Amino acid sequence: MAKAAIFDIDGTLAPHTSWTTLTKDLGADPEEHERIFRKYREGKLAYDEARRRLIDLWKATGNATRPSFEAIFRAWPLRDGAESLFDYLHDGHYLTCLITGSMDLYAAAVAQRLGADRYYANTELVWDGNGVLADMHYEADQGAKKVRQLAEFCEAYGLKEADCVAVGDGENDIPIFLKTGMGIALRGESSPRLEAVAWRSVENLAAIKGLL
Repeated sequence: MAKAAIFDIDGTLAPHTSWTTLTKDLGADPEEHERIFRKYREGKLAYDEARRRLIDLWKATGNATRPSFEAIFRAWPLRDGAESLFDYLHDGHYLTCLITGSMDLYAAAVAQRLGADRYYANTELVWDGNGVLADMHYEADQGAKKVRQLAEFCEAYGLKEADCVAVGDGENDIPIFLKTGMGIALRGESSPRLEAVAWRSVENLAAIKGLL
């Protein structure tokens, strides 16, 4: 029987992609953001240069401050059923954890809203003394990082990986689906490769209650 539930955020608990949505809400060009990321993934742009271009894109708006980021993250909607699912899990004494490829400040905002016991993020945002974005630390192999974060969560709470269900939608969730053996994919949102290794697939978040 599962003792904990692990959730991705982008595309799983939230209906949007945080990176490009943040760019849009800051007042920058999402298409330029996509060009930077595509060149990085194609090997045409080194990581350091891609990171710097994205930070510069955000900072050019004059809105790349911690208060602006926090306000934007708090305003974003969650997927229908997210809050009621977490209420159900807490009532059933399940531990809850967020493991996301997104940014730490966003993960913190979602964790606070849902009352998650712990959260982990792939990207650390770095602020200067005036609260202006100065840098970020991002790991390209998000799947491997999610596995390490899952192990850290399990160690902190005295769990085995098989004690956890993992809910996600992207290919970077494949490694923790394989580790837990109880991966739940959102049907229609998930990649075919993720659904191929999933324990179960569901139409919506509310359907997860019937699996636990």
